[in-house]
Amino acid sequence: MANEKAATETAETIEPAQQQAVTEAEIDHQRWEHEHNALLNELMQARSMAQEQIERIRHLEQALDQSQASLHEMRLRVIDQQFWRRN
Repeated sequence: MANEKAATETAETIEPAQQQAVTEAEIDHQRWEHEHNALLNELMQARSMAQEQIERIRHLEQALDQSQASLHEMRLRVIDQQFWRRN
């Protein structure tokens, strides 16, 4: 009888401790999931911004190339005009 009483008392004290440990583990898991999702969202935003910046750089490079080509054409026209004015 004493053994049964001791076993019951031990079970009664272990069970709340186990329940508390499970609850704390669930809370930790939920916190981890929240932080994980927040980091994933931040990473997706950073990737999106990087892609937008890369696209912007490409457009600026194209505009620069077009400007340089136009400048080259204008120089050739000026040279032609100077040539024809001399003759």
